[in-house]
Amino acid sequence: MDPINSFWVELAQLRDRERLGWGDAGNSTMWSCAYAGMHYVYKEYSEEFRAEADQHALGGLIGWRDALPPEVRRHLDRVASWPRYRVRHNGMLLGVLIPRAPHQFFRPTYPDGQIRPNVIANLVSRRINDTVIAGATVPMKQNAIGNATDILLWFHRQDVLVNDVRELNILCTESGSEAYFVDCDVMIGPWGAVGPPAAPGYLQSLLPSAKPSRQLELVKLAWVAVWLLLDDFSLQSVPLARLTTVINAADATLIAQTANREPVDLENWRRLAGRWIKWTARATVGVTPMSTGPQVVTPSAWPLPPTKVMPPAAPSSPAGTGWVPAPYKRPRAPARTAPRATLTPQPVEERRPKIVALWTVGGAATAVVLMVVLMLLQKGFS
Repeated sequence: MDPINSFWVELAQLRDRERLGWGDAGNSTMWSCAYAGMHYVYKEYSEEFRAEADQHALGGLIGWRDALPPEVRRHLDRVASWPRYRVRHNGMLLGVLIPRAPHQFFRPTYPDGQIRPNVIANLVSRRINDTVIAGATVPMKQNAIGNATDILLWFHRQDVLVNDVRELNILCTESGSEAYFVDCDVMIGPWGAVGPPAAPGYLQSLLPSAKPSRQLELVKLAWVAVWLLLDDFSLQSVPLARLTTVINAADATLIAQTANREPVDLENWRRLAGRWIKWTARATVGVTPMSTGPQVVTPSAWPLPPTKVMPPAAPSSPAGTGWVPAPYKRPRAPARTAPRATLTPQPVEERRPKIVALWTVGGAATAVVLMVVLMLLQKGFS
């Protein structure tokens, strides 16, 4: 499929467009919307980003997913919010449609109780106004960092650079058992680069002025690990002695060497991910050394939305898709079932006194009748 002329959606085709209450993402405004019966997040680019974005590279990025083998595409959809369509108006690129993150990556992380994406940065202890929010335990942080590392290394095996690796672009579950990458429209791969190399200002001061690379992305992730494990985003150097009081010395040394841009063996990062992820019976971490090709994973539990432009379809049932976070699901008509109380029989014990009373009354009546009969018989014999 031609990435230049395909994967376009007109702004007027988006339905139920509503500004998302959990905030914007850097240079973009986030909207909830529906298209062709599917729920999406519309990421509307700022004018500054649109001016330098390569819309053809963006089309190639979207088309790359379509060309993947099915099992690899399923894994991609399980670990990342990969763009599905470019959005335009009057021939001008406005933004992209991306799938909603699965519901387990949303939780109330602020005192207002509103459901928001749970970024990995939320694992640290922090104060919001006068409210202190406790951070996650060290094993939970290791679990989340291990999952993020595994996803990053998986992208590298696909010849894809994540580009903007930072704590606000990685979602995780509350326990750290799963991770999910967002802001995928700036990733760099066979399609080229959609925009310039990305890094926030606080990371740029710690990084060399080098072009994007696998090693540079591990440097970024190592700094995220340091900040999370030590609950301190203000650190500008790695306190190795302090880090070894939190995790074992070998892992602390690997993270410190990577953050300090010293040569490291990438295989050690794969092994770290394997040690820090809670293993399950259905999944393994990474690929074994010397193996080639993408990892084969368990199929996703949710269906894959179509990428190619399809005719408008009737809205699908929201039940069981797994794509819409709970606060954004449309209410369904209540099922017509009888109240539970009418389906439960009364306990047998409550009926026993009535049965006993019935037999007691019946026995008394029988005795009276017998006495009358005996009296009449006595009179007859006399």
